[in-house]
Amino acid sequence: MSTGKIGMLAILGTIVVVGIMIAMWAVGVSNTEIELREQSIALISWKNVMQEWISEQNPQLSVDLYKDLSDAIGGLRAEFATVQARLIDIKREHEVLRKRFPSSLIVGKRAALDIVIVTSAQTKDTFKLGEENNVDVFGNK
Repeated sequence: MSTGKIGMLAILGTIVVVGIMIAMWAVGVSNTEIELREQSIALISWKNVMQEWISEQNPQLSVDLYKDLSDAIGGLRAEFATVQARLIDIKREHEVLRKRFPSSLIVGKRAALDIVIVTSAQTKDTFKLGEENNVDVFGNK
């Protein structure tokens, strides 16, 4: 073989290898985006199921069980807060993937995740003002 043919084969081989690497990277970015979307769907579904369960329950419990119920509700609230925080993190990670070059070339045109964070007007005011004023948890005015 002549030196020219060997050089052309080397260049062609390099182009093929780089093309394969780019294709593998694109598949990886696409899979990451799909994984984030599926995680958010799973967490939102879990949050909705938990909200429905809490709203549908009307337990008739003895006085002794209210302490246990209070502890269980506290645990569910903490778990709910953890899910909310994870959803925010998934949304942030998804947005970075959609907007950062070069992954934006692959997933930039895909729809943003639509997540709803549970809040209240009082919470919004607290964040706006930067202070929380006399919260009465049990309604004892």
